[in-house]
Amino acid sequence: MEKNTRVALVTGANSGIGYATAKVLKKQGNTVIMIGRRKDAIEAAAHELDAIPLVADQSSIKDIEQLAATVTEKFGQLDILVINAVSPGPTQTEVFKNAGYDAQTIDQLKDYTRNAVPLKKVGTPDNVGRMIAYLSSPAADFITGSEIVMDGGMLLV
Repeated sequence: MEKNTRVALVTGANSGIGYATAKVLKKQGNTVIMIGRRKDAIEAAAHELDAIPLVADQSSIKDIEQLAATVTEKFGQLDILVINAVSPGPTQTEVFKNAGYDAQTIDQLKDYTRNAVPLKKVGTPDNVGRMIAYLSSPAADFITGSEIVMDGGMLLV
């Protein structure tokens, strides 16, 4: 590993915001470790990005301890830790589909949401991923303890 390479670990990285974040971090030249609970899903996602897949369940202390040991042993450092606890405003993910809504209902929910947002659009996982990547970059090295609101202006309404 090159001396200037940063090592990034992203949880929930097989889809949605986690995947988008891993993609942006990888594009920046970081070594990216993608974490997920489902082996097949995380391996497929990591393969797409030429990243490193590791299976772990964030709710399991045993898994977290094993993950820390593996990362320490294989990489010796961890520069960026993205725990997928970002809570943006309306963001286009698979949450409605995964909840079992049909296509028509999903379209109606998207239209309703889009009309409720002052910018008249719904955020994307890539929007959130780019923000996370920026905040973990050297360009943001003087930012600390800040709350970033990504809601298309909804807080202002």
